[in-house]
Amino acid sequence: MTMKKQLFLLISLISLQSCIHWEDDDVVYESNYNPIVQTREVFENSIELQSARPVSNAGKIYVKDQFLFINEKEEGFHIYNNQDPENPEAISFLKVPGATDLAIRGNTIFVHHYVDLLSIE
Repeated sequence: MTMKKQLFLLISLISLQSCIHWEDDDVVYESNYNPIVQTREVFENSIELQSARPVSNAGKIYVKDQFLFINEKEEGFHIYNNQDPENPEAISFLKVPGATDLAIRGNTIFVHHYVDLLSIE
C-alpha cells in the first residue's frame, strides 16, 4: 500500500472513531436548586427602613445630592450623609431583599427588587 492510501485509511478510521457515542443515554440530571416560595404579602412586607449597620458585601454605589447609597448585594441599600466626603455618616439601611440596582429621579427612589420595580418617595 502506498503512503497516501495508508494516510487516507488512518484519517478515515480516526474520523469514524469520533462518531461513536460512548455515553449512557439513560443519565438523569438532578437540579441542585431549591425554589424559595413565599406569599405576595410576605414579599411586599419584607421592605423596611432599619438602623445603620456595617457594609459586608458591597455592590453598586450611587450618589444623589448629599446622600450616598451603597448596595448590599441582594439585601438592600446603606444610606449615608455624604456632605463631608472625607467622613460619610451612616444614616440607615433600607432593607429590600433581592435588590440589585437603584435609580433616583427627583425625590423618588426606584429599586430593582427580584422581579419587580419598587418606587419609594
